[in-house]
Order: sequence, then structure tokens, then C-alpha cells
Amino acid sequence: MNSERNSKTLRETKSVLVGYLLLGYPEKNAFLELVKRCDESTLDVFEIGLPSNSPYGDGEVIRKAHQTVDSGLAEDIGYFQAVRNLTTKPIWLMAYYDEFIKSKSYLAFAKNAIVDAFVIPDMTFEQRCLLRDEMEPYHIDVLGFSNPEMTDEELHSCFENFPIVYEQLYIGRTGKQGSSEEYMHMLEVSKQYPNLARFAGFGISSKDKSKKLLQEGFDGVIIGTELVNRLNKSMEHMVQFINEVGDEIKADERANL
Repeated sequence: MNSERNSKTLRETKSVLVGYLLLGYPEKNAFLELVKRCDESTLDVFEIGLPSNSPYGDGEVIRKAHQTVDSGLAEDIGYFQAVRNLTTKPIWLMAYYDEFIKSKSYLAFAKNAIVDAFVIPDMTFEQRCLLRDEMEPYHIDVLGFSNPEMTDEELHSCFENFPIVYEQLYIGRTGKQGSSEEYMHMLEVSKQYPNLARFAGFGISSKDKSKKLLQEGFDGVIIGTELVNRLNKSMEHMVQFINEVGDEIKADERANL
């Protein structure tokens, strides 16, 4: 693990709660207040999405959020620095390959040392390995990605090369529900790597689902669409949900010590 914040969080927190927020949503100033509220919550890691003109991997809820947010914030390093200054928790930056990597936008974020990891879902394995090596001097982790349709060879390559892996519970866009068991083989393969930090993502919308996934062997859960859904009602509604999930999984962790 390259990032000090990532390393400390994953070392000290057995059941890690990651929450997705869209940069600048629902509004530029309100987002800064949202980060402060989340910093005080049971959230362990921020996954902050950059505004995108084509968020094709996201479901309807998050796509609609992208349509309303100020897209210029994707290039506003000063604004992102203000976000960084509001929390000492790890920040994972989620973006799409063409808009962020191919365009070279990622270099400014790396050089300014304001993120702890890059979450880029639409990269090839080879592209991801190259980015991982390039980011090592900047102490930025690059998450690996796995899904239930990958072959065993592809899964092993992913788990051997990336210390943090985003394990998609199903194939498709975020926000829908996949088959309850389709991810189990992928998870079992990943358990062969004891130093791997495995994070479940896609379709996680309740504290019960979060608790179940952690009991099955994931090290953390990533919640996105449900947080945006609740934020659309109110900031308080979203923060309350984060604390409910965080309190539940931390209580379960303490009970199993």
C-alpha cells in the first residue's frame, strides 16, 4: 500500500465503510458542508467522483446528479484542495479513463498530493498496471477491479498486482441489484491473497447487506447510489444513514473480536 492514509485506515479498521459523493453536488458550497458532516460521521473513506459529461457506468440516480453539477469543478484543483483540507480521512478519486487519464488531467491531482487513490473503472488491465507504476512516486494507490464474469486467470492477475481491489458484485451499471450469489466465486478466489484489501461495490443499499458482505469476507463496502438517493432528500437524511450503517458494522466487528 503506497498511501499512508490508506494504509492506516485499512490496518486499523477491519470493516471499512466507503461512501461515494459527487464533487460539487448538490451545489458547490453545500458540498463542502457535506464533506465536513461526513468527516464527523462513521464514514471511513471518501470516494469522490469527478463530474463527467458521459458517466456511462453509473445508473440513473448518479447520472442525473452529473447532469446538474458544475462540470468545471473536474478541473478545479483549488476547489479539490479545499475539500482535502476538510478531512484527514482517505480520499479515493473516481473518474473515467478518457476524461481523466487519457486527457492527462490526473497529473495535476497527483502532483498536488490531494488524493490517496484513483478509482478508474474503465481501464484495461495493462493500462491499470502502467498507471499503478506511474503513481508510485506520488504515493497514490490505484485500485484493481474484478467482476464475476472474469476468468480465474484474470482474477488471479488482478489480485496479484493490486493491493486494493474493487470487487463488483455484478456486471452492469451502478444502482441495480445483481444475483445474490454471482460474486461468491470471485470472493473465494480473492481470499487466497491474505494481504489483499477487498471491497464490495454495486447494489449495496442497506446496513443488513453491508453487514452480510463483511461477514462473508469482504474488508469493506462501497455505497454510492443509496447515498445520492438519500442526499436528494436531505443532507441530514444521508448522514444519518451513514451513521446507521457504520454503527451496525462496527458493532458486529467488536462482537467478533
